[in-house]
Amino acid sequence: MNLLDRLIKDEKKNNKSLYSSGSYWDYKNKKTYKEIKKNGIQNFRGLTAGIGTSFADNIVLDIRNELNTKGKIVSKIFSLPFIERIFNSQLNITKNHIDDYIKNLSIVYKNNKNVQNLANKFKFENTTEFGCLSKFELNQKEYSIHYLNMADRINKLSENFDFRKIESFFEIGGGFGA
Repeated sequence: MNLLDRLIKDEKKNNKSLYSSGSYWDYKNKKTYKEIKKNGIQNFRGLTAGIGTSFADNIVLDIRNELNTKGKIVSKIFSLPFIERIFNSQLNITKNHIDDYIKNLSIVYKNNKNVQNLANKFKFENTTEFGCLSKFELNQKEYSIHYLNMADRINKLSENFDFRKIESFFEIGGGFGA
């Protein structure tokens, strides 16, 4: 039994009166489990994977990756030749907009003094794996924009309290595998 199956098995044994995800997260968890089983996790932060939606920093290109079973059945209409051509043309336009967005975001981030300070202050390793697209290069190293945003939040919070003095924490809205 692999780790993913063990997480699912343990979650089912959990006391549902103590922990129970809502219908949205139940659906997302089941969908993510099926997607991981089907496609693996190599590209879960990429454009074509529906795995990371709501969990990661991926950008949605094709809404069909986000559909539930009923939605997938209804979306078969996109297979009709005329509609398929229109839909694929729209995907190409959307892909071009996403590429431009990422390129512009990269320019903004690599030229931002705050980002440069964060890159020097914190240690960032392997932040662009698994198909990460929202990234930029600084000093010949790639950085995930998502990780820089988290580092910025931590940096700002640390102005008000010392993280080293925290002895416990809790998660609000436990997600997959909690």
